[in-house]
Amino acid sequence: RQFASSSSSASASASSTASSASYSPPAAEVRLKELQRRVAACYAEGELEEGVAAGAEAYVLARAEFGATHPATASAANNLALVQKASGDVEQATMHYTIALDAYVGSVGEHHASTAKAAINLVALLRQEGRIDEAEAMYRRALSSQDEAVGAEHVDTLATASALGTLLVGLGRIEEAEGLLRRVLSGR
Repeated sequence: RQFASSSSSASASASSTASSASYSPPAAEVRLKELQRRVAACYAEGELEEGVAAGAEAYVLARAEFGATHPATASAANNLALVQKASGDVEQATMHYTIALDAYVGSVGEHHASTAKAAINLVALLRQEGRIDEAEAMYRRALSSQDEAVGAEHVDTLATASALGTLLVGLGRIEEAEGLLRRVLSGR
């Protein structure tokens, strides 16, 4: 389960042109960061109903302030999905993980670490729900993204290769899994 951070490119560009002492982020951005922190805290504390409410507010705010394909919107959708999944609302969690993935692809591209993390969160839900064909396709997508974004030897990339290999073993596709698992053992 990977929470996404909610930094926005709006504050990054503003802080690069003004000193940090003189820059004050817009109220909506401050509120969004507060909500994202609350979602993570509620998740950690098991206060899922409050976490879902804070996550929904964060998502609506991010979408209104930044649009549908902005990293802040993707982050808010991802984090909302995490608490929805934990609370047992699989249908809404699936929808918001998909929204997060699409928003990351639209904002930072297919081969970015954030896109891969969103794909991994979605694939965990798909596996949990027994949607193995979709999970396999999403693992392959995430692996491709991670190879490009962080490299073949990165621990996240190797973890995804291992998970895909394990899934393939479970499907009886041993020869196909062998290549992936050898890759993991060799660290590339």
